[in-house]
Amino acid sequence: MKNFKLLLGAALIFAVGSAFTASNKAVAGEYVLQGSTYVLKSTLPPGHCEQSQNICDYTKTNPSGNNTDPANFTPNQRNASWISE
Repeated sequence: MKNFKLLLGAALIFAVGSAFTASNKAVAGEYVLQGSTYVLKSTLPPGHCEQSQNICDYTKTNPSGNNTDPANFTPNQRNASWISE
């Protein structure tokens, strides 16, 4: 019974840790810049990257940072722009 409780406790800790880690992972190119604000692509109409400008989309590197500070983002696709379809 003691081993079962230890195993159950370890499984619970692993599950909680995995869920926390998954929720904090950055998705490459998840944001596009509109004006001076970085906006999630999922909140925009469908679109794609097209070669024409310097940077198409961005990855948020500071999950707790605001969406207007360029220091919180890194470029993902260069030499492209976001085109709404």
